[in-house]
Order: sequence, then structure tokens, then C-alpha cells
Amino acid sequence: MARETVRTALALAHLLLALGAAPTLADIRLEVIQPRPFGYVVGDIARQQVLVHAPGHALVADALPKPGRVSAWLERTRVDAARTADGWRLDLEYQFVNAPREIRTLSLPGVSLVLRAGAATVAESVDEWPVTLAPLTPENVLARAGLEETRPDTPPPPGDMTWIERRLAAYALAAGLIAALWASARFGWSWRGRRPRPFARAARELHALAATPDAERYRAALRALHRAFDSTAGGTLFAPGIADFVAAHPRFAPARVEVEAFFELSQRAFFARAGAPVGDAELASVRLLAARLADIEREAD
Repeated sequence: MARETVRTALALAHLLLALGAAPTLADIRLEVIQPRPFGYVVGDIARQQVLVHAPGHALVADALPKPGRVSAWLERTRVDAARTADGWRLDLEYQFVNAPREIRTLSLPGVSLVLRAGAATVAESVDEWPVTLAPLTPENVLARAGLEETRPDTPPPPGDMTWIERRLAAYALAAGLIAALWASARFGWSWRGRRPRPFARAARELHALAATPDAERYRAALRALHRAFDSTAGGTLFAPGIADFVAAHPRFAPARVEVEAFFELSQRAFFARAGAPVGDAELASVRLLAARLADIEREAD
């Protein structure tokens, strides 16, 4: 009997010690830092913080609220739990995702928290928190002149186009000068009082002749080049006067052999009894001579 009494006393002592060491409900305390209850519009964020003072208790993560839509007006965008020196800190964020037509009173949802100490669990809750949500604009506009109807968009201010206009004008001037210089070189136009270019004009006439040679076109080509020699010499130029022509116009000296050959071809074409045969080579030689004399004429100017 004495042995049974001792065993009972020891078990009771162990139970009392265990109860004295385990946390109690009196050790748990919630401190809620609520957001302001007014002044919200669509897109705003309301932040709520819960401080759980519960030494020796663990926060059950699976029981925490989850991010997501909680109503037609609110979406829970953040749920963060962090351990503190005497418990836990829970940070909650809610975003307003709709706009009412008039001021509306809403409530941040209540939150349930589950704490565990050993095998025992304790449930704590945070009550709903009322807030007001305002419209972005009033439903009815003040009925005054100019405020009833939607106004058109303000036209954008005109940009400064001066630098673009000046650049385009410079481009146009440069293009005009280039075209004028090319035309002067191509067609033998006179600039700064320079004399005309008879050989350039003859080269154009020869270029305009048909590619198929015949006696008539050949003689037309010869006459065109003779007119250029006569215009440059200031009178009719014949074969005996080539030396004097080159002496008066030394720039044509490099082409003297070709000039003499041309006058010989012309002599046969116009004055031979049977006439000289005409082929591609004869007409081509006249064209080449006219082009070379035109180049010499242009370089000299």
C-alpha cells in the first residue's frame, strides 16, 4: 500500500512539473496595426500588420491566408510571416481592384491564425476592419456651361520645323548645283562667259544617229564633226590647215593624228568617184573622235 502511494505521488509531481513548463493561453497576445480606414480609390494598397506575441508557439503556415481575390473590391496581394524575438510578425497587403460610383464602405477580411506548442494547437483570429472606397470621379458633373459634355483632346503643339526646312533647302540647292554641273559637262553649256563647245554638240548629234550605218548617216556624221571644226577654227577648215589649227589650239595637239585621219576619210567619202565603203568601224571612229575632242574641249574650259 505504501508503494502504491509513492508511485501516485511521483506521477502527480511529474504532471505538475509538465503543466508548469508548458505555455498557456495567457502567454498569447495579438497586436494588430490597422491601415487608415478612409481615403482609398481603385489601385490603392492597404497594409495590415499583425504582431503575435506567443513565446514557445509555432505559426502553422498551412493555415495562413493565401494571396488572391477575396471580394469584388479587394485582392490580397501579399502574405508574409516572419519570426520575431517573442513570436511572429504577419504582413498583409490588400489592393482595391474596382471603383464604385459613390463612396462605399468595405471590410478587410478577418484572419485566422493557428499556433502550435508541442502537440497542442491554439486558434486566434483578427476581426474585420472597415474602410471606405471612393470613386475616381463623381457620377454627376456640376451643371455649368462647358462642364456637361466631354471635351475633345487638346491638339499637340506644333513642332519646330525650321531646322528640317533649312536642311531640305540645303539638300535641294546641292542637288541643283550637282545637276547643273552635270548638265554643263554633258551638254557643253557655257558658264562664266565661256565659249560654247562645238565638239560636245557634235558628239551629241553623232550619238543621236541610228546605230545601223549607211552612207547617208555616215556623211551626216562627217558633216556634224566638220561644223565643229569650222566653229572652233572660226572659219572653214580643210586638211591643209590642220597644222595652223593645232598651232592656234594646242590643246588638240594630242589628237592631231586622229584629226588628219578624219579629214582623209572625209575626202574619200565626199569626193571619191565610187565612194568609200561604210561599215560599223567607220561610223564608230567618227564617234570616238568626236567624244575625244569633246573631252579635250571640256578639260580646257
